[in-house]
Amino acid sequence: MGEKGCESCREWQEHCYREHMDVSRIRFFRLMTGDFAHGISIPEKVADRFSGQITKGFNLKAPSGETWRVSVEKVADELILMSGWEDFAKAHELQENDLLFFTCNGRCNGSFSFDVLIFDASGCEKVSCFFIGKKNSIGGQTQNAEQYHLSDSEDTSTPSTFLVGSPHKASTSKKLNGKTKTNPRA
Repeated sequence: MGEKGCESCREWQEHCYREHMDVSRIRFFRLMTGDFAHGISIPEKVADRFSGQITKGFNLKAPSGETWRVSVEKVADELILMSGWEDFAKAHELQENDLLFFTCNGRCNGSFSFDVLIFDASGCEKVSCFFIGKKNSIGGQTQNAEQYHLSDSEDTSTPSTFLVGSPHKASTSKKLNGKTKTNPRA
């Protein structure tokens, strides 16, 4: 079998892989370059695999565990992550040369869901992305997570922690007669 035979086999293998594999096994990455703040394209081979199956956009599960709803629009024969992407990019402080790795984990409520890993230009995961929380929408109003600030002040009438989304309970300490008294907050 000559070189052409090998090329034909590779084309057949790629066809089988792309056309017949379970979509929940799809993985791809995107390097943040150019004008990525408002939208990014899905690689053509991945977009072809989802052809006709994307009607409700994607759910992106960030390293923090938060899920972001992102619409997908076809622009000049490309599938672009659009509405919702800008909020995702801002919240995760995406910068030039950051790399995002997407892993499809199936469908949820008719939408494809992707786990997203975020790496900075050095090739390391962006640790800050593990601690990002979305704004909570309650009754149509947007509210930020409650935030507290550390203080050495004797005033205990105001919260004295900065633990947004932390699994640890906040605690304060107050000196009484030279001794430190701990006051746990529930």
